[in-house]
Amino acid sequence: MSRDKRTRKSSTPETGRKNKRLNSRKSKKAQRRDESVTGTGTTLMESAPKAGIAAAWLLVAFMFAGAVVAFGSMLLGDSGEEVVAQESYDVQAQQAGTYAQEYVAAWLRSTRDDSEDLAGFGREQINADTETAYRDLAVASVEDHDNQTFTALIAASVRYDPAGTDDSDEDETGGAETASSSEPEPEPDPDPEPEEEELERVWQRSWYQVTIAVDPEGDLTAVGWPTPIASPTAGQDVETGYSEDVDDDALTEQISGFLSAYAAYGDEDQANPLSLYAHPDTDIEPIEPAPYDEISVTAVRATEEVPEEPDNGDQVQVEADVDLTTADGARPGTYYLSLSVRGGRWEITSIDASPQLAEIEDQPAFETEDPSESDDPEENEE
Repeated sequence: MSRDKRTRKSSTPETGRKNKRLNSRKSKKAQRRDESVTGTGTTLMESAPKAGIAAAWLLVAFMFAGAVVAFGSMLLGDSGEEVVAQESYDVQAQQAGTYAQEYVAAWLRSTRDDSEDLAGFGREQINADTETAYRDLAVASVEDHDNQTFTALIAASVRYDPAGTDDSDEDETGGAETASSSEPEPEPDPDPEPEEEELERVWQRSWYQVTIAVDPEGDLTAVGWPTPIASPTAGQDVETGYSEDVDDDALTEQISGFLSAYAAYGDEDQANPLSLYAHPDTDIEPIEPAPYDEISVTAVRATEEVPEEPDNGDQVQVEADVDLTTADGARPGTYYLSLSVRGGRWEITSIDASPQLAEIEDQPAFETEDPSESDDPEENEE
């Protein structure tokens, strides 16, 4: 009886559902055990194609990025290195020029009793009794020799007293010379005019060459003493490209009016008439205050023939010689201008920073003889 009851109890619906859940749990545990023992390999093999595809795409991305970097380096790497090298050279050249300038200054003002400034350059022995007066000390040029040395050219106006002159009118005792008679001395000229030759000898433009070495750490060293040299010779006159004389009165008047408004307009109560002569698209501003009282155009030349009846849009470049007048007199000057036609009249579009130069035809300095054209047949056979 009790056995039947137990049988009936185990066969109830609720008991069946519990058995199903237990069986499901057992099957999942068995599956996990299978995966841990033999299923791990199967799982990796199944996911391998997906991982391989992802790795391949990742490799392609790295290769593409590397190609982009390499291509960019090829395009910009060399120029970047050149820019850095050029900037490095410019800095070293400027430093070498400044160092040479300071070295020459210390050399000029040092004496036997005072050479402290010169000692900073590794030089101490100097036999000068008095310092040399100088002014307008400047670096004229710096030349690189590609071996970590620079040659600087230093210019200065140095005072040289004329030979046989004395700096003072005092006698050896330090007192002023006494008059030998009771006659009154003539009054000195309040504005004496020194002789022209003496003026040229008092302040003379002098040139010094200095070699500066730069070590790998960037430290500078002056090589030897400054070398006085002759002043650089002036080059030949450069021919400009303004070969056509301008006889156009309207064009000349426009140039004259423009330059007068630009550098010689002193009427503060009236608006500057510069806009009457300049093209409206330009940004030219007048010089204020005006440095000149008057500007007179003496000659105008153009790069090409100026048409008698220009059309709107025509352009021309000119060279204008002028007289710049102040209360002290007139000095010559030159303006290089670009003009264009608008509304039937010429207008200034720019003040050119540099002139147009004449084209120079390249000609060989000398002709070389072709050995194959020699008159000696034996030489030709060789």
